[in-house]
Amino acid sequence: MDFNLLKELCSKKGVSGDEKEIAEFTAVLLEPYADYVKISPLNNVYAFKKGKSDKTLVLDAHIDTVGLIVKEKLERGFLSFDTVGGVAGNILPASEVLIGDTLGIISSKPPHLMSEEERKKAFEIKNMYIDTGDMSENIKVGDTVRFSNIPEIMGDCVSGSYLDDRAGVCLLIELFRELENLPFNLALNLTAGEEMGFKGAKVFKEKADMLIAVDVTHGETPDEKRDMVFKCGKGTAIGIGPNIHPFVFEKLKETCIKNSLDYQIEVLEDSTGTNAWAYQVLDGSIPCGLLSFPLKYMHTPVETMAVSDYDNLKEILKAFILSLDEFPKNEEVL
Repeated sequence: MDFNLLKELCSKKGVSGDEKEIAEFTAVLLEPYADYVKISPLNNVYAFKKGKSDKTLVLDAHIDTVGLIVKEKLERGFLSFDTVGGVAGNILPASEVLIGDTLGIISSKPPHLMSEEERKKAFEIKNMYIDTGDMSENIKVGDTVRFSNIPEIMGDCVSGSYLDDRAGVCLLIELFRELENLPFNLALNLTAGEEMGFKGAKVFKEKADMLIAVDVTHGETPDEKRDMVFKCGKGTAIGIGPNIHPFVFEKLKETCIKNSLDYQIEVLEDSTGTNAWAYQVLDGSIPCGLLSFPLKYMHTPVETMAVSDYDNLKEILKAFILSLDEFPKNEEVL
């Protein structure tokens, strides 16, 4: 894991609908290693590296994040806000946030001042405010708000804001730098708008003979049902189900077995909740695979994942690419 790169990526603005900063940053990183890089009007970043054939493998990770948005400016630097993407109100009180470069604290009533009834109720967004300490002069209604927790190493894990999916972005940038002289074209599509309905994937217009999305899934904690979570530190989750092409799944699984790499099977009986769901039905259908990091505390300021799972996923994807000698075929029925 390039931890310094991960920290930089996680520090960039990129709440859904406000991805310009992270898009421009990743485009600059990729430009020296690509035949060309372009940023779409939606702020998707597409980087292309020419291979020896006309087949193209596309790798996807999303650059956007969940967050908040300013609704109203009040007296003494307080801001009312709402959520962008799947953010639960009960994780917000006392969180540190950034509005541009301005630090804010999400206000919370001290338990000493709460009534017995208030202590029993869930926190509601409408009753919370961001306190900027009267430093909100340059803040505008409609500005996005992001969590401020930059990732830090915690034992054998890394913890902080926006590992979903900046860890995936970081990994794909690392791979794109390292892989050269492939027998097929390699492209990255770093997408905007995933947290608001796979918007970046839905407008993809480039050629893709196969696509693998890299995202996160739910890591195991003691309070979760075992059939919905995956053990951190035990390897990559490989998706299988109606959103996943059987050829791609089998090739990924075969790669793990041949190279003695840890993996877990993630059965996804409906939408995967990732960009793969949108890509599958584009352009007559793109054969899709899905690789996911187990991630604890998703969509909170303290997302946590095992460093070994990051390294494991990178090894799987690199071995898969270097051994790839065929693509899914379009069968004709006569």
